[in-house]
Amino acid sequence: MAEPAANHDDFDDDAPNAPVVGRTWPGGTKPPLDALMTTHPVTGERGIFIFAYGSICANPPPGQTERHASAIHGFRRDFSLNDIYYRGTEKSPGLTLGLEPHKGSRLPGIVYFAPEETAALMLNEVHAQETPECMQCLYRRQIVQAEIGDGVKVPALTFLANPESKYYIGQSLDMKQKANLIACSYGTPNNDYAKRHRPKGLIGKTGLEYVAMTALRLEDAGRPDEYLNDMTEMAIEAREAMIASGDREKVLHAHQLARMEMGTRVEDEFKDRIGYDVTAAAVAALGPPPVIQPSLMDEILQSGLNTDLSEVSTEGMVTINAEKIGKWRDLRVTITYSEMTFGRPVDSDDNCAPKPAAKPAP
Repeated sequence: MAEPAANHDDFDDDAPNAPVVGRTWPGGTKPPLDALMTTHPVTGERGIFIFAYGSICANPPPGQTERHASAIHGFRRDFSLNDIYYRGTEKSPGLTLGLEPHKGSRLPGIVYFAPEETAALMLNEVHAQETPECMQCLYRRQIVQAEIGDGVKVPALTFLANPESKYYIGQSLDMKQKANLIACSYGTPNNDYAKRHRPKGLIGKTGLEYVAMTALRLEDAGRPDEYLNDMTEMAIEAREAMIASGDREKVLHAHQLARMEMGTRVEDEFKDRIGYDVTAAAVAALGPPPVIQPSLMDEILQSGLNTDLSEVSTEGMVTINAEKIGKWRDLRVTITYSEMTFGRPVDSDDNCAPKPAAKPAP
């Protein structure tokens, strides 16, 4: 490996076409590649850096050739944005992380580098992930100064929460309220990114899997984050409360979420507290399963669920065949027992429009 540049405490912002720290692009806008290209301070390669602080920490984008434990200053992560796609729905929004300016803070994360040959691939992938069709203006794009070890600093693109997005909630919920929402939320993403990481069609991802996986990957990188660790524990406690509630709807919902988390590291780490066996026992304690509304029987039959994963009796009762449970590890079909909702159409559009101004108090 090449020796570090003689002076790598700061990169040269005055170099031709060098990325400018603090430069920002509005929500929905993809920065031009030329505005991100820089020279690697160690290898001398041309390429781009991206600073990740959420799900990309757990899912390295294609095109990257280096992954560094990193940190940036002057920001903190927060669940300050509603999510109606990856970890929520229009009817029941979940939460997703955003970066918020915070003087004096040091934020751990991951930096990825892609050389010039694959820089466009990495940028396009990350932009597509952070700009789903229904939430295009969730984030502003900004160049920040990121550490990659031994005092080396690089200009990296990252994504800041956009206060102008209609999905921005800021501090309107306290940490416990956010943890309760994360504990019970899920989404049914269906874009190319989701298909790569969640293959085989009808799939879902829970809010708890998102926060826990991000926390675990940062710990693996030697950059543990107290906020994410605390939020993970609070969300698990909220899920445990659902399981122990004795309320049929809450218990069945917790059981659904446990199915969606099968085969993930979340199941491995927390199966003794919120895993499938724990929720299955809670469901069994409830007695006979609920009757499905007759008006929804056609939807169930058309979904193919009865022939692939379960059996629907003539009385309209759903029972899961024990021999077929293993299929949930490969195909996480989203079912809300209280509504029997299969999948979800995405018909919302953020449109990059500012949020309506609040009406003045009378």
